[in-house]
Amino acid sequence: TVGGGSGNSASGAHTTIAGGNVNIASGNWATIAGGSGNTASGLYAAVPGGNANTASGNWATVAGGSANTAGGLYAAVPGGIDNLAGGNYSFAAGRHAKTNAAGAFVWADSNDFNFAPGVANAFSARTTGGFRIYLGIDGTGGTTWQCTVYNGGSWGCSSDRDVKENFQPVN
Repeated sequence: TVGGGSGNSASGAHTTIAGGNVNIASGNWATIAGGSGNTASGLYAAVPGGNANTASGNWATVAGGSANTAGGLYAAVPGGIDNLAGGNYSFAAGRHAKTNAAGAFVWADSNDFNFAPGVANAFSARTTGGFRIYLGIDGTGGTTWQCTVYNGGSWGCSSDRDVKENFQPVN
């Protein structure tokens, strides 16, 4: 089914293109919602929008952005630009995040360089502005515990006596 747009092709069994321009849905049960130049060639693959995105893995999804590829089984790219989730069950997001490793989660910041750690079943992030983990909040949503690291620094975690429990006297 092609619902609209121009130059779209839905050739797989039970495929759907809702609209857009020059999109190709060739995998059985594949879906493209819109955008331009997108391809959904995997079984149950989906590309909701964006430009020049490809979901070639079975059950793979590229949610948007530009020039992204989800090529692994159940792989996902939520958006961004020039990301590759090529490993099965992989996830790539940001700018130039790339993985062919199974189970990898790769996040790349806005720098215009490829980030491809290639480690299976790992979380890898390029965050040249620092990395922060917020681990606790109070009743107003204010941060009570966080850990951070900045370029060239070491991990530093906040420590607030008022949010700790179960103190024991020292002999």
